[in-house]
Amino acid sequence: MDAQGSLFDNGLFHGVFLYLQNKKSEFMTALFKSWHHKLFLAPIILFGMYPLIPEGQESFLPIFLLLTAVYFYFKNRNKEVFLKPFFILSSLFFIYLLSLTISSNVSYGLRKMETALSLILFPTCYFLFLKKYPVDFDIVKRNFQKVFFTANVVYGALAGYLIQFYRSPKFLFTDASFIRRAISDIPLIGEHPTYVSIFFSLALMCGFSLAADLKNRLSKLLVVLGMLFITGILLAIMSKGIIIALIASIFPIWLLRLKGNSKIWILMGLTIVLAIILSIPRQNNRFYELVDKQSFEKIDTNNSTNVRFHIF
Repeated sequence: MDAQGSLFDNGLFHGVFLYLQNKKSEFMTALFKSWHHKLFLAPIILFGMYPLIPEGQESFLPIFLLLTAVYFYFKNRNKEVFLKPFFILSSLFFIYLLSLTISSNVSYGLRKMETALSLILFPTCYFLFLKKYPVDFDIVKRNFQKVFFTANVVYGALAGYLIQFYRSPKFLFTDASFIRRAISDIPLIGEHPTYVSIFFSLALMCGFSLAADLKNRLSKLLVVLGMLFITGILLAIMSKGIIIALIASIFPIWLLRLKGNSKIWILMGLTIVLAIILSIPRQNNRFYELVDKQSFEKIDTNNSTNVRFHIF
């Protein structure tokens, strides 16, 4: 009886030990996978926060992405690469590189190449190092869109608040030129108004995607309100080319995707946007430069439309 009891106890202990070991293994595996998943998403989330990152620290983002991609490349047994899209997307960088051979100012060319490194960095990371890494790109897309959209709303709120305290002897009125200069002079996160407009335009495209995917009405309402807020600031900055490109990009896509009465709503939305642009007072509406003859008569370095016209 004692021997049987001893055997039973030992067998029970051994079974419990194996069960705990198995659970520990499962826990560690899940933890490791979760840690890997978070590491993979980390650079994507950071790029989503790009508008809020100070200019001096922006260069660390591609470096972090490259290090992360290299890590996953060596962790993944299947090291197959995707050369065709790599060469297609990095072709502009190679054209720049080739142009150095005929450049009369190589040092300047090298400095320009430094600013264009992202043209080869991103294709390298995603088509050479991460080609066969198993990842759900829908999750990646959703996470990036949420973070990037939120970051732009926060940036817009900060800009709107700080502009109230901005003063410059060059600008007597709070017009588009004043707002553009104020945006670029924001401490730490100030950016060229063209770049800010690009951020806002991309955020609006993310907002459209989020609003289409969300099922919760409150979440969808918050996204729509955020989009209206971003649109207001985008119109205040008045980057003509960016706004035209945004309209040209969004509306054809939505006209193709939507059916029935939805197309009517899109056309109504386009009409409202155009009406808002035309209703902005002439002195604060940079779109009038496109139809003003004086914008094209002689070179004016303070007028971007004029400069582009004379270049072409």
